[in-house]
Amino acid sequence: MARSFQYPWLPKPREDCIGLVRNYSDKSTLGLGQTAPSLDQWMKEFLWTGYKRDLEQSDLYEPQKIDLSENLGDELERIAQPLLLGKVIEYFTPNSTMTIEEAYMYGAGMIVNVYLMVIMVHHYNLSAAAVGMRIRIACCSLIYRKVLKLSMVSSGKTTTGWLVNLLSNDVNRFDMVTLFLHFIWIAPLQVLLVTYFFWQYVGVAAFIGVAFIFLQTIPVQSYMSKLTSDLREKIAVKTDERVRLMNEIICGIQVIKMSAWEKPFANMVALVRGSEIDLVRSTSYLRGVYMSFMVFTERTSLFVTLIAYVLLGNTISSDKVYSMAQFYNVLNLSLAIFYPMALSTGAEAMVSVDRIQWESVDHRLLRVIAHVATFTGYIRDRGLEVYRDREFLMQEEITPRKAIPSTVTQNGMKSCSLGVTIKNGCAKWSPSDSQPTLSDICLHVKPGALCAIIGPVGSGKSSLLQAVLGELPLETGSLLVDSDISYASQEPWLFVGSVRQNILFGQPYEKKRYQEVVRVCALERDLQLFPYGDKTIVGERGVSLSGGQRARINLARAVYRDASLYILDDPLSAVDTHVGKHLFDECIGTYLATKTRILVTHQLQYLKEADMIVILNEVTML
Repeated sequence: MARSFQYPWLPKPREDCIGLVRNYSDKSTLGLGQTAPSLDQWMKEFLWTGYKRDLEQSDLYEPQKIDLSENLGDELERIAQPLLLGKVIEYFTPNSTMTIEEAYMYGAGMIVNVYLMVIMVHHYNLSAAAVGMRIRIACCSLIYRKVLKLSMVSSGKTTTGWLVNLLSNDVNRFDMVTLFLHFIWIAPLQVLLVTYFFWQYVGVAAFIGVAFIFLQTIPVQSYMSKLTSDLREKIAVKTDERVRLMNEIICGIQVIKMSAWEKPFANMVALVRGSEIDLVRSTSYLRGVYMSFMVFTERTSLFVTLIAYVLLGNTISSDKVYSMAQFYNVLNLSLAIFYPMALSTGAEAMVSVDRIQWESVDHRLLRVIAHVATFTGYIRDRGLEVYRDREFLMQEEITPRKAIPSTVTQNGMKSCSLGVTIKNGCAKWSPSDSQPTLSDICLHVKPGALCAIIGPVGSGKSSLLQAVLGELPLETGSLLVDSDISYASQEPWLFVGSVRQNILFGQPYEKKRYQEVVRVCALERDLQLFPYGDKTIVGERGVSLSGGQRARINLARAVYRDASLYILDDPLSAVDTHVGKHLFDECIGTYLATKTRILVTHQLQYLKEADMIVILNEVTML
């Protein structure tokens, strides 16, 4: 029967990943009883599995949920080692009165001390690495969520290079900082403890040596950590520029190859990369300087202490010298290695935090709920969003909203309970724009109505839709809109995946509704012609499809989602006349008959079917 081990530092399996991730607590092959966790037997089993075959997802373990580290105990065990070593060496000195039993006792104590220190250090590293991993993953999740909530203006300002650098370089600093950060407060405590034991062992000479090693490390390392932080900020900017350039080159690689522009662009990349390498080289020089401290700091401090010890009238013995060397080894690890690493990684982590925080706060689309007296009770009951006069009363993310009360129609879809209302709306894409994008907009679309928006090119039709979506914030005026919106963009957007995946877009598959959406969006014939039907893979941005096919799949995605308000930005312009008539009659006019619909179109023959018509000319309603 398999034995089950339960330890507080081993994680429990996630309930939503049963069958995919292995459970730490179920170890049938440990074979070492209660000593298995201390010997990391679970890790040996994991490595042995990887040796025999390729690791799979089911072999992975859940991350730890409890992080316990024994830092002070680790340091106290390390301090005891030089004392025990001194006693062992004392046995071999001439005229020693120590018995062989005492020597064996001190030797055994030193072995046990080293064993415990190794066990505790590895468990601390495991726990600290897990904390850093969680911070990194949490920040990646935060960045991902904020990117999805960026407005169109902010998305244009957010480069791919910045995003890739943020997710690949900046967040990785958290993995290192958790390993060394504790030494910022451990090092001073350790200096006090070691200095006390050192003074008890060699007298006043200990203070001279400790002061000397302190002066060699702390001031210099603090200054160098400041330089490292400054260089990290500069490197991040250069890396953003390089990744942005490479992304643009990859997007236009076909034109570059056809025009034989490889060498000029290669020189451009080399120039940008060279400026980045110069800063990276400077950082490496700094790292080399403070890493060199661990070589000469210990030796110079020991030399100064020995001179002071002799000048104070003492006699050098082997046990004193070896004990001093061990004490300085402990101090050297903390002051010359771990403490500077803590400062360096901490400075780099702070730079990463500043970059993540700045981008998250300044460029995200702040969606807030404004408390309007007339609609306060209604809003709370219906879960609606109100934007008024750009007064951001709360800079918080909106929590998941409750469903709006609705009725079910014959086709199984919910009918809406509210429309769209804009009063005296005026909007700009940027506060610095001299002319408004929309001016004096007053609009009220009743629930279940079809609103057609027409106007010449550049009159603000798409901008009006963006204002309803909340992408274009109102400078003045108010907006009341249903919280459940489905949107079909003017330029079709497809991702790499099957046709079905592009239509469902994460929604659950319902066969009857799916087939009906395919029919009303005139995709039945296309799916028959595709080699694998709706499981045919479309390329990036739908390059393997025609413009009309992309537009209809884009429309089908919006229609498949059961929403209260449908915003359709000119979906009929990319299809043939007979297909456009089918889309309007079967999809917009019949399938979505009970929904609130806002349709931008240039097909004037369909205006007679609309419940209301909005004419825009030069960003103003006529």
